[in-house]
Amino acid sequence: MDFEQFRIPLGSSLEALINILSDHLAPLTKAISAVLETAIDAIDSGLMHLPPWALILALGLVAWRLGSRRIGLFTVLGLGLIWNLGLWDPTIATITLVLFATAIATCLGVPLGILAAMHKGWARLIMRCSISCRPCRPSSI
Repeated sequence: MDFEQFRIPLGSSLEALINILSDHLAPLTKAISAVLETAIDAIDSGLMHLPPWALILALGLVAWRLGSRRIGLFTVLGLGLIWNLGLWDPTIATITLVLFATAIATCLGVPLGILAAMHKGWARLIMRCSISCRPCRPSSI
C-alpha cells in the first residue's frame, strides 16, 4: 500500500497560513515594534545620560533598603566592577530590556490571573496554554 497518497499536506498548509498572517498582520506588528523600540530607546538613553557612579549609588541604596546592607554593598561592588570592565553600556541595555519584558509580562499576567480566578473555564484554558508554553526540563535532572 502506498502511503504517499494519504499524506496530509501539513507543510504547505502551514506555509500558506504563515504567508496570510504575515501579509495581513505586518502593519500591526510593525506598529507595535516601532512603539516598543521608541520606548526602549528613550529609557536606554535616559539611563545612559546619568553618570554611572550616580546610578550605581542609587541602585545600591535601593538594594540596601529593599534587602540588606550586604545586598546593597554587593550591588555597588558588582556594578562598580561592570563599570570598571567597560561593560556599562551593554549592562544598561540589558537592564532596560529586562524591565520592559517584566512590564509586558505583568501587564498580560495580572489580567489573565484575575480572569482565571473569576471563571473556571478560562482558568482551565489559561493553565493549558501556560503549561504548553513552559520550557521542558532536561531528562538528566
